[in-house]
Formats: sequence, C-alpha cells, structure tokens
Amino acid sequence: MATSWTHILKKVDDYRWEIPTSYKPGMRVPGLVFADERMLRQIAEEQALEQVANVATLPGIVGYSLAMPDIHWGYGFPVGGVAAFRIDDGIISPGGIGYDVNCLCGDANVLHEFGYHRPIREFEQRWSAERIMCIHPNERAWGTAIAAFIRHAKPVNQVFEITTESGLKIVATEDHPFLTPHGMTSIKDVPVSEFVAVYPFEGVAFEEPSDEVLVTEEDVAESYPGHANGLAQTLRALKLRDFLPLRMNDPRIPYLVKLMGFIHGDGSVQLRRRGALVTFYGSPEDLEDIRRDILAVGFLPSRVYLRHREHFIETHYGPKRFRTTEASVHIGSSAFALLVRCLGVPVGNKANSNFEVPPWLDRAPLWMRRLYLAALFGAELTVPTTVSGHPYNFYTQVISMNKRPEFAESGRRYFRKIEAWLAEFG
Repeated sequence: MATSWTHILKKVDDYRWEIPTSYKPGMRVPGLVFADERMLRQIAEEQALEQVANVATLPGIVGYSLAMPDIHWGYGFPVGGVAAFRIDDGIISPGGIGYDVNCLCGDANVLHEFGYHRPIREFEQRWSAERIMCIHPNERAWGTAIAAFIRHAKPVNQVFEITTESGLKIVATEDHPFLTPHGMTSIKDVPVSEFVAVYPFEGVAFEEPSDEVLVTEEDVAESYPGHANGLAQTLRALKLRDFLPLRMNDPRIPYLVKLMGFIHGDGSVQLRRRGALVTFYGSPEDLEDIRRDILAVGFLPSRVYLRHREHFIETHYGPKRFRTTEASVHIGSSAFALLVRCLGVPVGNKANSNFEVPPWLDRAPLWMRRLYLAALFGAELTVPTTVSGHPYNFYTQVISMNKRPEFAESGRRYFRKIEAWLAEFG
C-alpha cells in the first residue's frame, strides 16, 4: 500500500477500507473502498482515493462515497465511484453519471412510455418531466423516469454508425453498450456480423396535442344525475385537481386515454343519484398497471380484488362445469366517473346502449389514438395462439362486442372507426 495512505485508511475487513471524514476538511460522509490489499496498492498509486474523498465533500451526499474494486482516476469523480445524493439539496455530477459515456447522436429516437418516439435532443428542456421505456431482456418493458440529461457539443471518444441487416441504423460512441448473445458489450468490441438485440416496437412520431378544451364545468353539470349538493361536491373535487377546464394538452390526458380504452373493452361505469362506481376487469398484473395510471391522474383506486366463481353451461358435447377467478379494481368516485363520461365513455350496460369512439380522438395526435387502441386491444383482443401442430402459423386475432339487436348498428359504426384508425398505421 502506498505510504501516504497507510495510516489514513481504516480496515473494516479484508475487502473493505474506510476513509474517515477527518482525512479532509469538508468531508460530509466517510469513503468506503471495496478491494483487497493487493488491489488497494494499485488504487492508491493512481491517487483515485483522493477523488473518493473529494466526492465525499459534495452537497447532499448520503451514506458513503463508495469505490468499487475497478476504481481508477476519472474526471473529478473517480471511474468506479458510486454515490447517492438527496433530491432536495444534492447534486448531479456529469463525472459520476459518466463523462462522454454511452452517448447517442441527437437524432437518435427514444421511445416514450406513451408509445411515441422523438429524437433524444428534444428531451433536453423537458427530460425531468418525462418517462421513457426501459427494456430488460428477461422481463417486460416498463416506463421509468429520466435521471439526467447530458449534452456534449463534440464527442471525445470514437463514434460508430451501426447498421443492421434489417436496415436499422444508430450512431453511438465507442463505449455505448449493445445487447449481444454474450451480454452487454461496448460497440467497439462488437464484431461485424455479430447479432445485436433490437426492440421490435418503434411507436409513432411525437406530435404536440392542441390546447382544445375537452371538458368544461357545464359539461359535467349536464351529465350529473343527482341533486345540486352532490353536483357542487363533484365540481369541487374536479376543480381541486385542476380538471376544469380539461384541455387536450393536459399531461394527464394520455393516462385518461388508456383508461378510456380499457373501459370500452373490459370496464364499466355506473352513475346513480347516490354515487358512482367505475370497475376494471383483467389480470392482476394488468390491473396493477391500471392502478398506477389511476393514481397518476389523481384518483385513488381500490386494491385488486379476486373473486372465485363456479360456472355451469350446456354445450354440444354435454354439460360442462368450470371455475374461474375474476380480478377487478374499483373507483367509487363520482368526479372520476363524470370526467370519463364527459370524455366519451359509455355509462351503464354497454350491450344495451348506443356509443361510439370519443369523437375528439379524431382530432388528437396519432400517438393518442394508438394509446386508446392499445388499451382496448389489451382488454378485448384475443391472445395470439398458433395452429395445433404448426408452431409458426398463427390464428387471426379477433375483437368482438356484445350488442342487443336494437343497438347493433352503433357497434358496427364503432368498429368501422377502429378500422379507419388502424389504416392510419399502414
């Protein structure tokens, strides 16, 4: 171990060494190095431990200034250093996040959690309020907040343009990792003809929604079935959440569009003089996603309820008994029920009523219509299945709607509109 650090580091165990806060004025937390004695000698020679102590002086740091076994000298923040900072008074260090690390060109498209894509450069002024898709090769995709946005006018490292056999292209710095059959690999180490993973869903181009007013106080009053006192309470609840008036460019509209699509498929809205109930049916996993969307809008959903049911039906092959488990989520809010009603969701028994797709969605950006269709199909479209004995031949997926004869024409109009929307995607 270098002589200058021999009497400074405190040995915690054979693989952990602490830099006490007394080492340097201004250290807010200790440093903690993960290494054995042999590795520590090399680390000390590069003076990377000095940077560990420097990081410990940064505002808002909590716990420790950590140093992993591969630590070496970096740009202020040591490479291999790890630190956590409080949101309220902490900082974001470009050196800690990675200086000129994993960079993409400004034209690279990023997939948003709402299913649209836009160039990464367009996130510069709004990244803190946006959520993008995060893909894990062994799990489902999910939306995640953006931790930081760093722009470099000119890259320091070598830049590669990658073209796949399928025609996809991307420009990235040499250290940007790509998923290969051998794991995440820096692009400079990926040979030509190697396989790289691509995400098959591209989404649609982003378009700013207009500020068209979709719901007003008068709309709610006209739709309210109860007495004046109840209406006043409902209007107060909507105003408290800043829903009146509700415009198309409100950041909560995409969540409402998803919820509306699901209600048109596997949901129901009941509005009575004594209250309201909105119910969603689906798999427990999907219902947890719906609960998160409801919370994002500003309302409180129930937990996921499970109900075990027994069934008996007569078939061409004789009587059949079977059991099912029904999962559901409920919202007992008149304010929410009236809000989605004013946006175009049917109330009551859908088989006994005339309804069509919300007309304002025709004037909305294409990515909003995609959100509606995705939620509707997630609720009602049949699951992809293959023909028995032919694992590469799929049955045609089907979506259907139950209607009593006197309301069948509205169902036909509904699906003709869905057909027209699908044609917009080619």
